[in-house]
Amino acid sequence: MKYVGCFRIHFTILGIAGIWMPRSFENNVRLKFYYSVYRIFFLTLFLVGIIYTQFRFFILVIGDIEKTVDSSVLFFTILPHIIKIYTLISCRERIIRLLDIIERIPDKNNILQMFSKNVALISSAYFCTCIGTAILWCVYPFMKPVLTLPFYYPYISQESFLFPVLYVYQTFGIIINALTIASEDFLAGGLMALAAAQLELLCCDLSTIGENKENINGNVDQYYEKIVTCIKFHVKIISFVEELSTIYGLSVFGQFLFSGILLCESAFIIITSDVFTESVTMFLYLLCLLGQLLLYCFCGNMIKTNSEKVAAAAYSSRWERTSLATQKALLFLIMRSQMTLTVTPGGIFDLSLVTFSAVLKSSYSFLAVLNQKHDS
Repeated sequence: MKYVGCFRIHFTILGIAGIWMPRSFENNVRLKFYYSVYRIFFLTLFLVGIIYTQFRFFILVIGDIEKTVDSSVLFFTILPHIIKIYTLISCRERIIRLLDIIERIPDKNNILQMFSKNVALISSAYFCTCIGTAILWCVYPFMKPVLTLPFYYPYISQESFLFPVLYVYQTFGIIINALTIASEDFLAGGLMALAAAQLELLCCDLSTIGENKENINGNVDQYYEKIVTCIKFHVKIISFVEELSTIYGLSVFGQFLFSGILLCESAFIIITSDVFTESVTMFLYLLCLLGQLLLYCFCGNMIKTNSEKVAAAAYSSRWERTSLATQKALLFLIMRSQMTLTVTPGGIFDLSLVTFSAVLKSSYSFLAVLNQKHDS
């Protein structure tokens, strides 16, 4: 757990939520069975129930713009969450293989260690925002003239003896789902960041080729062996990123599809709400959405930019001091690295800062249309 230790808290949360079975259970059939039962119970209680009630409320209020937007925020937040849960459960073994690959990489310049620490630091800030949003979501009903549940539940009035029980249930459900969504996002983003770190490590190795003058006459084969090792490492990184893109393609595509709508809706609620606490809650929720998208786009952009540095790092080495065989191998690597490495969800768009700005522009356009219809 040298480099993937930054994911420890995320795996713990996902394990509690019934999504990620602990690796210690793998060789125990009884524990695997018990965990499968626990998974069905937990997800049914805190996911299926929320989806059912929110969908029912969404159908009832269609036609009223404010209520439709208000009811669909939680509903559209949970839908990509379901896709991510399916991804983690169905691709668990493939994700573990990626984590094991990272652990086996020799970190000569502490680059992976540095990236791992940065990922953990960003994770803490993102988690604090998610927790704050979830707590405020459960608190702001107290600021209303009439106390209501954090989200709709049929046939339950404030006078019912079940009201406080449901309030606690919904509060726990919102908080645990917020934490699991944050953990799912950070597992994907963290793996992308560590893929970018591998490319940075490759660039450092390439830049040292031919740097020692004393090896010009005696040990030219040493550089050939080094460039062959670098080529093999580059091929492994390409396979790593392609596997990462395949695993998370559907879930990231679904997240971006719904995030554009959610950005628009949360901004609309902030503009139209008369309750200060609700506006603050939606503002924090908006920050969470922006942080979520930026996490994916920034980490994807790091892979893209670092892959473009590989050819430059190879060419800037002292290749003229090496043997002809080494130079030919170096040329082969340069030609391959000119094909930019990207994470492409669904094969439709690349994860980059350009994509992030495009989503923001689209959301603003939807907001303008929605606000105009509301005013009319």
